[in-house]
Amino acid sequence: MKINLYFGAFFIFVVKLMMIDNNFKLFLVFIFFLFSTSMFSGEYIVGVENMDYYPYSEVIDGKYHGVGRDILDLFAKQYGHKFVYQDFPYIRNLRSFLNQEIDFQFPEDPAWLEDMKKEYSLKIVYSDPVVGYIDGVSVLAENKGRGIERLRFLGTIIGFTPVNEYMMRIRENKIILHENPVVAGLILQLLDTRIDGIYLSVDVVKHHLIKMEKPQLIVFDDKLPYRKGYYKLATIKYPEIIQQFNEFMKKNTRQIKEIKKNYLLKD
Repeated sequence: MKINLYFGAFFIFVVKLMMIDNNFKLFLVFIFFLFSTSMFSGEYIVGVENMDYYPYSEVIDGKYHGVGRDILDLFAKQYGHKFVYQDFPYIRNLRSFLNQEIDFQFPEDPAWLEDMKKEYSLKIVYSDPVVGYIDGVSVLAENKGRGIERLRFLGTIIGFTPVNEYMMRIRENKIILHENPVVAGLILQLLDTRIDGIYLSVDVVKHHLIKMEKPQLIVFDDKLPYRKGYYKLATIKYPEIIQQFNEFMKKNTRQIKEIKKNYLLKD
């Protein structure tokens, strides 16, 4: 109560000064700007995925890399934050996130593991879109356009859930799902015809094919069902930081576009 009384008296004093001194008005605006940019600055833990999912993310020798890291680091630098990146499998990080043991989760999408999120009855605040993605099926070039009926063995990363059209056929035993912890392993399985397609981010598959010097052998089949969306930054504890982040993205569109271009990403 005493603090409120002191603040009230200080506020009246400031208003009186503003009425008589224009220079003080400018000074006050400057002080407010400094205060607004620093009041939410601090150190925060960001949950990130610990798999080779370049260009979006990868962890080498315990260090997180990728387009997400570059954008988040630029934001942190401009707003005086420090992000500590905690790399674990997505589901493990999600549990920590929902238990509010970590502050942010990236990448995140409202459509991922909706049932698990609903169990916690928490309000998750998502940022505006950060970077776009297409999750779909890549096949051998000669098999493109053959239709979902010819897709018998489908590979994906452990923990990934294909879109509903595939899940229905998996439940009906029309498609057998093969999971692998490594993207390169899935590509080799497809090249050896042990699986008929890979359900993953199109850009991730493209990157690995370039790295393996086999860019023409496997292609995205856009005639098969796919999901198009955006990776976002999410929080439960700090919605005000998400608001800051959204403002940052609007003010830094050119720099963010350049970062994406460096990773051969268009959106």
